[in-house]
Formats: sequence, C-alpha cells, structure tokens
Amino acid sequence: MRRTSSEGSDASGDEAVRELRTRLAQVRSFIWWTVPLYVFFVAVGAYASRLTLSVQLGVLLAVLVAFGGLDGLVLLRLRAIEQDGFANPDGLPATRAQLERLARVLLRAGLAFGATFVAAVAILLVLP
Repeated sequence: MRRTSSEGSDASGDEAVRELRTRLAQVRSFIWWTVPLYVFFVAVGAYASRLTLSVQLGVLLAVLVAFGGLDGLVLLRLRAIEQDGFANPDGLPATRAQLERLARVLLRAGLAFGATFVAAVAILLVLP
C-alpha cells in the first residue's frame, strides 16, 4: 500500500529521490576524496624523479591531468543530473542508471590510474 504526503506526492517516489540524492553524494565524495591523492602522487613522482623534470615525470603529470579532467567532467555531469534528474519522477530509474554508469566509469578509471601510477613509479625507480 502506498502512502501519500499532504502534497499528494508518492511516498515511494520520495524514497527513490532520497536514495538517488544519497548516491549522488557518495559519488561526489569519492571524487573529492581522490583530490588529495593527486597531490600525494605528484609528490611521490617528484621524489622518484629526484626533483628533475623528466619525460617520466611529464607522463605522470599528464596522467594526473587526464584523470583530474575526468573527475571534473563527472562532477559537471553530477550537477546536471542533480538539476535535471529530479524534475520527472517517472525518469528516476533512468537517472539512477545514468548515475550508476558514471560510478562504474570512475571505478574503472581509478583502477586504471592506480595501475598506471604504480607502473610509472616502478619505471622511475628502475631507470637511472
């Protein structure tokens, strides 16, 4: 049995919106949590390259810029979802699916970034 509030909105719809807002906040906080890691990765990369600008350090910085750019694009998309995604209650499942796709992209990109970083640091430490 569905309950409605005094405005006549569907209680299950309100719950879906609340869950979607929670998931948006989780994805957004994941991105903001990774920002300090970028600073850490630059510091480790600079240390491993002995504080000299080298091709390897340039590649690491390019990778950081690429993933930072991806994070920025996802943040913009999250803002668009937040602004447009709640207007139509019938569109909530599609909005949820879109948000989950973004979360999977971030997860895969994070794994790729971690692997790239480990490889880059290993190369910096092995090469004279």
